[in-house]
Amino acid sequence: MDIAESADRNGRIITFYSFKGGVGRTMALANVAWILASTGRKVLTVDWDLESPGLHRYFAPFLLDRQLRESPGVIDAVREFARLSTRPDAGEVVRDLRPEDVHEAAQIQRYASSLERYEFPYGGSIDFVPAGRQDRAYSPAVSTFNWDDFYERLDGAAFLDALADDMRRHYDVTLIDSRTGLSDNAGICTVQLPDAVVSCFTMNNQSIDGAVAVANSIRHQRGDGVQIYPVPTRVEDGELGKLERGRNYARHRFEEFVRLLGHPDPEKYWGLVEIPYKVFYAYEETLATFGDRPQQESSLLAAYERLTGELIGEPIEFSGPAEHVRRGWLAEFEQRGSADSAPLLIAYTPRDRVWAEWIAFQLRQIGQRSTLQDLSSPPVLDKVGRVLVLLSRESVRLPHTRLFWQAAMARETPGPGRFLVPLRLEGFRVPPPFDNREPVDLFNITAGHAREALLAKLNLRDAALAVTPSMSSGPQPRFPAEPARVWRAPARNSSFTGRDAILELLRERLNASTALTGPAVLQGIGGVGKTQIATEYVHRFAADYDIVWWISADQPTLIRTALADLAIELELPVTGGAAEQVQAVLEALRLGKPSSRWIVVFDNAGTPIRSASSCPAGWAT
Repeated sequence: MDIAESADRNGRIITFYSFKGGVGRTMALANVAWILASTGRKVLTVDWDLESPGLHRYFAPFLLDRQLRESPGVIDAVREFARLSTRPDAGEVVRDLRPEDVHEAAQIQRYASSLERYEFPYGGSIDFVPAGRQDRAYSPAVSTFNWDDFYERLDGAAFLDALADDMRRHYDVTLIDSRTGLSDNAGICTVQLPDAVVSCFTMNNQSIDGAVAVANSIRHQRGDGVQIYPVPTRVEDGELGKLERGRNYARHRFEEFVRLLGHPDPEKYWGLVEIPYKVFYAYEETLATFGDRPQQESSLLAAYERLTGELIGEPIEFSGPAEHVRRGWLAEFEQRGSADSAPLLIAYTPRDRVWAEWIAFQLRQIGQRSTLQDLSSPPVLDKVGRVLVLLSRESVRLPHTRLFWQAAMARETPGPGRFLVPLRLEGFRVPPPFDNREPVDLFNITAGHAREALLAKLNLRDAALAVTPSMSSGPQPRFPAEPARVWRAPARNSSFTGRDAILELLRERLNASTALTGPAVLQGIGGVGKTQIATEYVHRFAADYDIVWWISADQPTLIRTALADLAIELELPVTGGAAEQVQAVLEALRLGKPSSRWIVVFDNAGTPIRSASSCPAGWAT
């Protein structure tokens, strides 16, 4: 999608309308759009069913913002025009807009986002404009909008004409999903905007008569300026006698409209546009372009191909993707409410790794794959669905964070549902260039609220509801903002730098530590920084532990005294002296009581830790 594109495509606007709901109108539009894009056309789809939007569900696997939490659309466009057209400071006096102001306000691509993750042949594309941002303000925005005032006082017709002109200028075909029944919105979609209307109906008299009445109304208001294509949908052949009576009645009522289409053979027309009912598609919003194999004459896909050919006046043959690709996409449609199949990349600085691990665990609990990457590593972004960048006071100062950010921004696409998602870990003002995205704030809130904010930003709340969290045999990561409950360690060295590679290796070693592998040992001659590395480690990953205990191990008596102090700190029920306290605390740590998330540091240990009788066993962490 290129807003600066200047070539006038002189496109065509086609509205899909139905007098009654539940006839398969939206599904027909979505499949026709896909077939058209597969012929190399640039297609715009617009969900103008403001009261009951649903077109996005057919495109969900290809939308970054699947729940439309951040996607402005039709209602936002008309409300913005209304705002520009009035002067609140002068008692809502109408402002006299210049034609160029109206045309600027009517740039439809401001509200469009391109479908992702699928490459159409011959350069085709689909852009999607939703009904509006699906948040708490959406329903009031729709229900309180004054359409009479929009038309009569604000000259909304001029805005809609400019909107239609902009659609034709930038797209080969625009497909509008209209509201059912008789309403202001339905009138906009069927009378003012389109060059053609696809009138969908089922084979019952009420649906047919309603569709004919609306077709007559369109013709009365627009004359021959709008082509009307009557299209029977959800046609079931279980009762052939009743079906034939319905067919005859529909053909009789729509006879004049088919004649005006100039079709050489009206009987053939009806055979080409009839859409059968297939029970397979009754359970999920699945595109027939992936649900059916190509070249199957009785399939729903074949019916949509024939309908598409009638609408553009030329035969259409949809070849579709390779069979294994088709099946892969079909599986995504059938996994309604599941997480993204593409992994998410969590980019972090080493000091923030504990946050990255906590985020990865939250995603893993709902079935969302993710990978961790140090921001200093070269970004590889072509095989990930999204990038989460952790922003802290330290990370935003590092040059490689800026380079990573720029690489992710280059991968960004226009529209909502951002590929790059920043997560702010501390309360600080985010400097440029990191301030061009609204971050998810994970500080000064509880773990539950942080998880909710994360999943909401990634549109994964439905996925969280659709799965049962797995019960891991090991402890779950603690929320990084929660400090260790029991703490004794030296103060952190604020000037500590470097050694990130050693700290990362140490983290991996301790994460894999068991009674068999034993503790992690830092060896080296005096003065090389072993104590500083251990100090930085316990501070950097403090949130992952309930118990952090530092022991100066120069002398055995100091070790026993420190362990006895830990027993007191843990309030272990011990009778006896220091020796009993030492044994009690060693047993408690071995059993993981009161917590299995502990780390004990023996600083300046003169002999291997495993040979020390006062060394904890079990190595739970």
